[in-house]
Amino acid sequence: MTATEREASAGARIVVWPEAGGAAREADRQRLIDAIAAVAVRTGSYVDAGLIVITGAPPYMRNETVLVDPNGRARWTYEKARPVPGMDPFAPGDGRVPTADTPFGRLANVICFDADFPALMRQAADVDLMLVPSNDWYGFGATHTEKAAVRAVENGYSLIRQAGNGLAAVFDPQGRTLTSADYFTTRQQTMAAYVPVASDPTIYARIGDVFAWLCLAAMAVLGAVAMRTRRPTVTPPPTGPEGS
Repeated sequence: MTATEREASAGARIVVWPEAGGAAREADRQRLIDAIAAVAVRTGSYVDAGLIVITGAPPYMRNETVLVDPNGRARWTYEKARPVPGMDPFAPGDGRVPTADTPFGRLANVICFDADFPALMRQAADVDLMLVPSNDWYGFGATHTEKAAVRAVENGYSLIRQAGNGLAAVFDPQGRTLTSADYFTTRQQTMAAYVPVASDPTIYARIGDVFAWLCLAAMAVLGAVAMRTRRPTVTPPPTGPEGS
């Protein structure tokens, strides 16, 4: 919370926590959100907080984000739609990507591994800025963040991937890195960037993988036609005494 207030007081209008950036029991969850709201109101910032909520029923934890606006209102609560198999002890969320209109453009949010699924990310292809709170591990974080840059290019929006235990980065709609911070090489695990929020929706965002499937279908048709029109091989009759 101290880092959030420091960055927001310094001028950050949108502050993004990493995945699991805060934790609370279910009974204390609202108290934590109220504390985040107090900072948002005091600094005039939006805060997208990644939270682990400890519950009293299986699977005993919930992985979510809450976007709090400068009026102290929670604009969305989103649960991770694609838990990492064998690693995330959470039930998946409903997979509906939330959006919110703000003075800084239309915002959307997914969590970490969700960004590896193009169809999920295309749900919010009309937004200006995609927020991706994340949490990785040593040796994989940079690769995972670089893959998220592809989603920015595919959909024509800017993307903020704030990652704990990995590489955090901000990408513009062309996939260019505006800033980054490596969890393992810096003691100041925050980053700041001026982020373009004028989106430019792409053809891919509108039609998805239709073109790729059409190409595969065309290849299958051409292969079938080639098989049907291929002339049989004719073996000439033997020559010499054996063939007379």
